[in-house]
Amino acid sequence: MTRAMHARSQVLGETWLEPEELAYPSGGFGIRRAYVVLRQNPHNPIMLDYGKLATVLVSIPDTFSTIPARLRTHGQRIKGYVSVDTGSEVFTFTPEADPNNCVTCVSGQGCKQ
Repeated sequence: MTRAMHARSQVLGETWLEPEELAYPSGGFGIRRAYVVLRQNPHNPIMLDYGKLATVLVSIPDTFSTIPARLRTHGQRIKGYVSVDTGSEVFTFTPEADPNNCVTCVSGQGCKQ
């Protein structure tokens, strides 16, 4: 269950993203939220309820297509980003890559694939 979204939120399907103005003036992770679908990152072995909806805290966009985000679950704070895939009708949260625990990455050298 999620709290009600802000009146000026962007809505895509069942998901939504609150307006960027809520992250100002600091630009940090304050009160701006998004209701997103959890998407697996093959370079991060963390187990989450992928495919399910969750509320994350979001900051201001750091690139044209991603917004830094944090998911709090089971006492952990998981860094990642919110994005929308081309042709997709939902906002998604993807955990950051973790080269120290990824089976296909070499720390400091990147992905072996």
